[in-house]
Amino acid sequence: MKKSICRKASVLALAAVMTVVFSAPAFAAAKKTSGSGAKSNIFISAKQAKSMVGKKNVLFVDTRPESAVKKQGTVKGSIGVAWQNFSTMKNAGEAGHCAMLPAKQMSKVLTKFGMTKKKNIVIIGQTVGGWGDDGRVLWELRACGFTKARIVNGGWQALKAAKVKTAKTFAKAKAAKVTVTSISQKHNVTTKQLHDKYSEYKVVDVRSKEEWDGVTKYGETKGGHLKDAVFIPYDGLFRKNGTLKSDADIVKMFSSKGIKKGDCIVTYCTGGIRSAYMELVLEKLGYKCAANYAESFWRWNVAYPDMVE
Repeated sequence: MKKSICRKASVLALAAVMTVVFSAPAFAAAKKTSGSGAKSNIFISAKQAKSMVGKKNVLFVDTRPESAVKKQGTVKGSIGVAWQNFSTMKNAGEAGHCAMLPAKQMSKVLTKFGMTKKKNIVIIGQTVGGWGDDGRVLWELRACGFTKARIVNGGWQALKAAKVKTAKTFAKAKAAKVTVTSISQKHNVTTKQLHDKYSEYKVVDVRSKEEWDGVTKYGETKGGHLKDAVFIPYDGLFRKNGTLKSDADIVKMFSSKGIKKGDCIVTYCTGGIRSAYMELVLEKLGYKCAANYAESFWRWNVAYPDMVE
């Protein structure tokens, strides 16, 4: 009788353990980013992402263009989503161009793609040679209250090296009701806000050296950079394999330009894409006061040309 009771107790204990293990969130084991060792709720490694392919309640979102996917492939089951889907698109330099959509419109877009807050969303981009589209999408999702979305550290290059299962086309998105009631502005700054408190910010230009020096490549009305800004390029975040440099190396990049963790930092680029990625990296590294300027240089040199050098 005692042996029978003990056997039943053992079975129940084992079942309880299995329940805990197999019902754990997909991102529970994804707290370390490849190459840095630091805990992060922003990035996951390609190895971790690979282990999630085909798993229930996991959605892979590829932010690269369809033309790139046809040539290079994507993770099997990924849907295609562009950062522009979540942004107000007008003419370059026009007020509101590249700003986040309001909550009601954001809800409609998220519903269309079936991107619910309950899903573990894995976002793919192109780091080296890319524009940080994956970072822009995650920046927007986090503003909408998503806590279970992550970027693959190293993007498609890292996933390919990890030998993930691939497909040559995007999967069809399955709509699911999503309601966004409010959008956080904690890590966003508007043109007016930046202008009115300009002296309080450390402004970081993350564009290319050519753009910093004044070359106009994307329809800007004039070249140059924001007054008193410092130059820390988006491309400088990565190793040759596309993964992020170590935390210490990135912090050194900022400290060498006189930027401390206690400073309030605004990142900008041409249209707030590369700078959104940089803002997320700052969050990961523990910079408490960081914001992305979504309208960025396109808008600034129209609104305040006298504050462009």
